[in-house]
Amino acid sequence: MTDFIESHPLSAQQAHVWRLIQDGAQAYAQAVFEVDGPLDGTRLRAAAESVTLRHGALRTHYDQPPSQASPTAVVQRQPSLLWETEDLSHLSADRQRPAVEEVARRARDGASRTGPGAGRSAWWGTHCVLAPGRHAIVVTTSLLTADSRAFEVLLRDLVHAYEAQPQPEVLQLGQFVQWQRELADEELEAVADADALWERRARTTQPVPARPGLPGDPGDGDDTVAGSLPALPLDRAVVAAAASLADRCGVRPEAVFLAAWHLLLWELTGSGSTTVATAFPGRAYDELEDCLGHLVRWVGVRARAQGADTFEQVVSGVGQELSAVEEVEDCLVDSYARSDPPRWTAAFECKRGPVHETGATTWRVVEDTAESVRYDVKLECLLGPTTAGIVVRTPGRFASVDLRTVAERYGAVLRQVLADPGARLRRGDRTGREEVGPARQQEPRQGAAEPCDAVEAAVVGIYEELLGVGPVGVDDDFFHLGGHSLLAVQLIARVGALFHLELPVSVLFDAAHDDASEGATPRHLAGVVRNTPAGTGLDGNSPASRPRNSLVALRRGGGPALFCIPPAGGDVTGFRDLVRTLSGGFAVYGLQHPAVDGVQEPSVERLAATCLDEIRRVLPRGPFHVLGWSMGGLVAFEVAARLSTLGEDMAAVTLVESYPAECLPAYDTFGIVTGVAEELDRLAGRPVVSGLNELREKPVDAGIDALFRQAETSGVLLTEQEKKALLQQLTLLRAHVSAAQEYRLGSYDGPVTLIQAADEESGLRERSAQLWQRASRGRFERHTLPGGHFSLMREPHVHAVSRLLQKSQESAVLPAENVRTGDARR
Repeated sequence: MTDFIESHPLSAQQAHVWRLIQDGAQAYAQAVFEVDGPLDGTRLRAAAESVTLRHGALRTHYDQPPSQASPTAVVQRQPSLLWETEDLSHLSADRQRPAVEEVARRARDGASRTGPGAGRSAWWGTHCVLAPGRHAIVVTTSLLTADSRAFEVLLRDLVHAYEAQPQPEVLQLGQFVQWQRELADEELEAVADADALWERRARTTQPVPARPGLPGDPGDGDDTVAGSLPALPLDRAVVAAAASLADRCGVRPEAVFLAAWHLLLWELTGSGSTTVATAFPGRAYDELEDCLGHLVRWVGVRARAQGADTFEQVVSGVGQELSAVEEVEDCLVDSYARSDPPRWTAAFECKRGPVHETGATTWRVVEDTAESVRYDVKLECLLGPTTAGIVVRTPGRFASVDLRTVAERYGAVLRQVLADPGARLRRGDRTGREEVGPARQQEPRQGAAEPCDAVEAAVVGIYEELLGVGPVGVDDDFFHLGGHSLLAVQLIARVGALFHLELPVSVLFDAAHDDASEGATPRHLAGVVRNTPAGTGLDGNSPASRPRNSLVALRRGGGPALFCIPPAGGDVTGFRDLVRTLSGGFAVYGLQHPAVDGVQEPSVERLAATCLDEIRRVLPRGPFHVLGWSMGGLVAFEVAARLSTLGEDMAAVTLVESYPAECLPAYDTFGIVTGVAEELDRLAGRPVVSGLNELREKPVDAGIDALFRQAETSGVLLTEQEKKALLQQLTLLRAHVSAAQEYRLGSYDGPVTLIQAADEESGLRERSAQLWQRASRGRFERHTLPGGHFSLMREPHVHAVSRLLQKSQESAVLPAENVRTGDARR
């Protein structure tokens, strides 16, 4: 018979959680640990048993006699651990993640069926073997037992036990409960103040209405299953700027991220005085840092952004609110336990994400779910020692496109306000919806050049209308004012409609036109308009007679030239940051892919043949340096192979985040509808699309028409020419993805450099590198750099790419006479 050695009532936090579980919330807490490096399964299980003996919470069941309103925690003497090992190493990398998710689902189902008190195991652990030196550990327990910080404690102690490191005695959860109850029995003024604070917050939260401001249709929702997207990385520069601002304001860094969340909620809902459920770890005392249990409390934190003039003032106000709660949070006992848990529209939590390194092995928490708060949408800031990011969660109430929109918009707001925290906040944009951010200066800036003729004035007007800023000078760069590639499509469409021209988006970057070295300015674009006859393209030909490809001079210079082939969609705008950060005087060209003509679907081979013709028109003889990004890497490899077959000298072929067909997932035709939705949201600068999944069964054209109608209802008015340009871009993207899936690598004898993004899935990177190395018979170099598939080519990560390219260019030897000067246009 099991020897029960201790029992105690629930803590205030556990009582709060119990009320949530009784109300239908999830009963489990779960985390996934990632381990890179050698790991012995037998030692790991022994370490898990040791940790179970160390923490009474991991040996605790919750029994509820019929006469009691809430359970009693019963601690067993012996471990009640269920530990399993799953060998998933036979699966491909793209199938391993779903397999780990299935392991986690089974554990959750078991926890949900047994409930907090009925099971025989206080916690479950599954060691998933993914590959030699790569492991995942799924741990599951009762929500009464663990919060996010508890999983950090569990991982740390598991590492120490695995390494047989001595550990001091820890405060047990039962001892904490005893202290908490003694505190509640004392007649302390602080206890009364804390109770009053909690009751006031719970009663007067007045949550922000979920409709119509937040994206998506909340519907009824399912509070038992939380959905989320993978973490959106935060640049370390942003984190450093937040820490610096927090130091100036005398607050914790969390206050800065919470203040930005309040600003975004103001923008989305129109309410400038919001209350956000905020996680307080409940570990203010040193002894509690090592205590394993559910200690977190959720308290409403207000921010009156509407009455603040600057972001600094919002941060200071949020910091004061946090301090007011922190002063009494250890006393929030009775009221927190007995109040009906409110439902909040928005929640916020900061997580630390520690990393433990032991010899050649690295341990980290990559995911945890321990929800003890009810909300419609929640923002999590992950502020780890090596990585930082944001996660947006929802209890099944919003579509993934809506979550991505919120996450991306939060990142944009954060960068915007941190760039100038003392700038005056503004509200109101041309659509009538509220928008929050630093106010654009409304008086002409000193030295800003005014239009010199009607053409420049018209282009300036389009800039101001699209970007919602003003006044714009003729030398102001479109992208420095907040423009992006999608708005660039709209910009060129409007200019073309006004002046009866058909211009490619690449004209914004083409250094062969006028003087594009000054940037994508109204002066440059007006010059292109003046020099292009009405009814024609840049070369004076009608659209029907125009050649099908364009070589865009991204930067003037001498040899050796760098030729850049873009990702699927054929848009050279993505190379803008790369060109700006490259040093040296060499020329840089971008190869703008032709539109789909309806006669012949593009293939990698056809694109390579056209690119090769364009390259040799400018550079008849080598050595050649070709760079391809994503799908463009396949085209670049094919170009290099053809040049090599022709006996030409290749300086280098550089592949940036490029994946052969064997690594690519099947393409879903619904993806083009999703792409239109995402781009409409980005064009508007806010969420305008909802109910996306309802369109899955409709034909693609009908789905897109429905999205355009939604956008127009929300005030996003697109001309027919703008709709056509957007659809052409997405059609080309779809055709390129299909071409990439059909392409099979041949072989190439010259030098190959593969650049991969560290944020991408490691198994996918390894598989891709193996395929590229197998196809490359010459010198093969592989570099893994910070960033993601897209962010790798943007500030600040693109600097590392530029340094590698600079070295490659410096090693190339090319006589200057090999480069033909002149017009690089079509």
